[in-house]
Amino acid sequence: MRTAARLVRLELEAFRGFAVKQVLDLDADTVLVRGDNGTGKTSIADGLLWLLTGEIPRLRERGKGIRKGDADPIVSCYRRGEKARVGLAVQIASFNGGEEADVEVVDFERCGDSRRSTLRAWRGEKELSGADAEQVLASAFGDFTFQQFSHAVSAWGILQQHALLEALEGGASMHERLAEVVGLERVNRFAASAAAVAKKARAEQKQAEELRDRLREKREAATSRLREARDKRAEPEASGPRLSMLVQERTRDVPEGLALRQPVEKLEEFPGLLRELEGLGEAARALAAAVKEHQLASGAGVEAIEDVEQRLEGLRAQAERAMARAPAQVQMADAALRLLGEECPVCGQQIDEDSVRQHLKEVLATAQKESERASETRQALSEAEAGLQSARLAEARRNETQERVDLAGERLSDRIDDGAWVAIDRKWVSADRAQELAESLESLDSQLRGAQAEARRSGSERMIRFSTEVEATAGELERAEAEAGRAKSMSERASALDDAAHKAAERIVERALERLQPSLAEVFDRLSPHPTFGELQAKQDIYYRKNQVVPYAYDRNNNVGGHPALIFSEGQLNVVALSYFLGLALNAGEGALPFIVLDDTLAAMDVLNVLGFADLCRRLREKRQLIVTTHDRRFAGLLARKLAPREEGSRTLLLELEGWTEEGPQVRIDKEPLAEIVPLPKQAAS
Repeated sequence: MRTAARLVRLELEAFRGFAVKQVLDLDADTVLVRGDNGTGKTSIADGLLWLLTGEIPRLRERGKGIRKGDADPIVSCYRRGEKARVGLAVQIASFNGGEEADVEVVDFERCGDSRRSTLRAWRGEKELSGADAEQVLASAFGDFTFQQFSHAVSAWGILQQHALLEALEGGASMHERLAEVVGLERVNRFAASAAAVAKKARAEQKQAEELRDRLREKREAATSRLREARDKRAEPEASGPRLSMLVQERTRDVPEGLALRQPVEKLEEFPGLLRELEGLGEAARALAAAVKEHQLASGAGVEAIEDVEQRLEGLRAQAERAMARAPAQVQMADAALRLLGEECPVCGQQIDEDSVRQHLKEVLATAQKESERASETRQALSEAEAGLQSARLAEARRNETQERVDLAGERLSDRIDDGAWVAIDRKWVSADRAQELAESLESLDSQLRGAQAEARRSGSERMIRFSTEVEATAGELERAEAEAGRAKSMSERASALDDAAHKAAERIVERALERLQPSLAEVFDRLSPHPTFGELQAKQDIYYRKNQVVPYAYDRNNNVGGHPALIFSEGQLNVVALSYFLGLALNAGEGALPFIVLDDTLAAMDVLNVLGFADLCRRLREKRQLIVTTHDRRFAGLLARKLAPREEGSRTLLLELEGWTEEGPQVRIDKEPLAEIVPLPKQAAS
């Protein structure tokens, strides 16, 4: 079921130029509002905008920098201290198929001032307020949220004179209006998020690289100081043979098969040695853990798969024989007992019934025991199959843990082969000695750290400080370089995502402009503001990575063109802006509103422009409820004639604002009569 909405009544009280409550009839296909400047035309458009969206951006911007104690831009000066009130009645018709199923009128009211306002709604006897009322208002005009509805009203629902040139002066503003039409909001939000992430990633990359560069300078300075100190004063007690002897003494109890490939003669050699030793210890502990896991998997009390499979085959054969024999014997004995009498049921001869019966009972008992044994065999078979499954799982687990043991052994061997300091005999690289190797490496690490500490204590304070500084700076630099690499990678990925989002938005806007072009051209052609620049185009322009939509006037005959703001007059620019607005409104698709409000858009138009505009309005009112305001009496009369109803059921209203007092304008409402259609005379055949 679809719905159609129509504005039927507007009430204004203590709002802008309307001090005293006035009710304006809007229940028509076309509503023309005519009044001199300052009589309240814009207040009517402002009232609709305020009720539908909750704000009037033009007045908010105008009020910046003005003392708060001055008059409120929303509330009438003659009702200062009170709350402005705007009411709107909306008729909602529901259609089932092509027939009208139901019609209801929903009343809305907004009260407040420029700082705060509240919306209420009445649907029958039910009253709603706040967010509930906002959602009822938005859903009355389509499948909108209130935020989407507010954007739609501002973008292509209500066009006021001040907003005409804003769409042309700001390409970004035009891009936002177009985004609402083509559903580009999600792509724009994604592109904005991608740009923010890329910006943050670039900042993090810059910070990481700056820190890396500072640490490089710090390391070079520390290394230079250490080199200078070493050149000025040799310290035999903390370097050379003395240090080598100290290390040998400390590592005297190391098990056979563990040794250093070369003597340690400088304090700055310790960091590399200790890092290598730490890596070997980690690899040995990993191998020991894998061995322990494999031992646990191997120690599970599960039979060998071959034994379980052989026993399973025997049980299957035994079960098949028992199940094949037992049921037949039971059935035969049971059937014979049922047929048994004084005579044989087969040959008819006399028989010893008691003797035969006893024999059959014995056969039946034997068969039942066979059946029981068959059941027991099936149970044993099921248990054997479960055992086979457990054996297979255990075997898989053993294989998996063995693979881990092999992999850990390979990694330990690789570390030993790649090492520059620690030599380990191959007899240590085995599963049964992995834990012992890990403990021995841990002990060696402890002894070497003790030797390092003792050597530092025995050296001069200056050398120790410089050596420690170089070592600490080297570690910081290593982490900073890793972080700089990570930040660079993240920045590159974020920038690529940002570029992809912008390109996607460009493609979407490009296709949207292609669809929009016929409507722009039609509106511009009907208004025809310029004698030679007869074609209006909308082009996409990327300026500092920001998408903009800019107008372009073109003279096809002379192959020249340019931005209308540079070559058109003010009146012609109004026509360009109006073409943009109406082109967007006609292409709004699912986001279309059932009404268009044009506030004094005829300013600076000449008669020919107004004639084209009147013809355009006749087409617009076929798709939208049209509300047009103007201060020019001649143009109002022309529009009234052009937009007079042409068929029964259609309606055109003329609201004449005849004067203004402190109470507000004096409004006279006239209903345009049905236009008389004079048929063209038929041309007689020659």
